[in-house]
Amino acid sequence: LTSDSGRHWKVLSNPCEGLVPTGLVAPSRTHWYLYCQLDGGMHQGRTVLYATTDQGTNWTLVAEGSPEGPNRGNIGPEMAFDLTISGNGRVLWLLGTVDGVASSTDGGRDWTVAGIATGGYDTELATAKPTYAWLPLSGYGLYRTTNGTTWIKLT
Repeated sequence: LTSDSGRHWKVLSNPCEGLVPTGLVAPSRTHWYLYCQLDGGMHQGRTVLYATTDQGTNWTLVAEGSPEGPNRGNIGPEMAFDLTISGNGRVLWLLGTVDGVASSTDGGRDWTVAGIATGGYDTELATAKPTYAWLPLSGYGLYRTTNGTTWIKLT
């Protein structure tokens, strides 16, 4: 962590415990979400979401999923390419490797999946305004949401 444009750094604890940190978003200067995962094969494995309200000094487990359990919330065991947050900081999105886009409006505990065929492409969501996002998928089309949870195919 740096607060002086990189002149000094503070090492933060890593709550991922053997998993790979693959996404970090910050709805505010002190409040962050960290997504960690470890692929167990067939695009599934252990997934966890942590939150901090003190710039990474302390982390709280919000959601956890794996094929064998334990599970907390319904984040599920599917691997994700990207963790993204809406412009207003109220919607979290996970771009899954197979099932599409999962969205959460309660800080990451509960997730709803929009079944969009991603073809396994590693892409990123483009965001704007409070809850607008676009998902470009080569060979599959362009998808858009204006409310953060309902997706429509544009092309």
